Amino acid sequence: MHADTADGFRIVSDTPLASGGQNSAPQPVYLLLAALIGCKQATAKFVALKMRLDLGTMAFDLRAKRDERGALAMPIDDAPNVVSRLQHVAGTVTVETSASQEELDALARQVALRCPVANMCELSGCHVDLVWQRSQDVMGLGS
Repeated sequence: MHADTADGFRIVSDTPLASGGQNSAPQPVYLLLAALIGCKQATAKFVALKMRLDLGTMAFDLRAKRDERGALAMPIDDAPNVVSRLQHVAGTVTVETSASQEELDALARQVALRCPVANMCELSGCHVDLVWQRSQDVMGLGS
């Protein structure tokens, strides 16, 4: 399965063999999570530029939760009892920056307000809970 974007790229997706696919490309839900990360990064770069914060490498460690019964409930011609969607995305965003943790928290708040993919996830009922941290603090070098 593929989709061609308006800017000339082709995005390919598939499903595992057990679901009737060929397992030849990422599953659509993984592409959604990749879109969430990409949108958070792009939004953060824009907001950091306007806030005059230096922003280096960003590393995302995400975990997503969904109730599989929403997609897999049988019989197939009945509506499932559970909504088919991601319910919760949680994790950390580790950022290389000289900004203080307070500045990074302000950046994270603005990114949460401005990221269209995250906002769509939230409006669907999926809670997006990311903790932003400075890489210096993770490595024990924080001030």
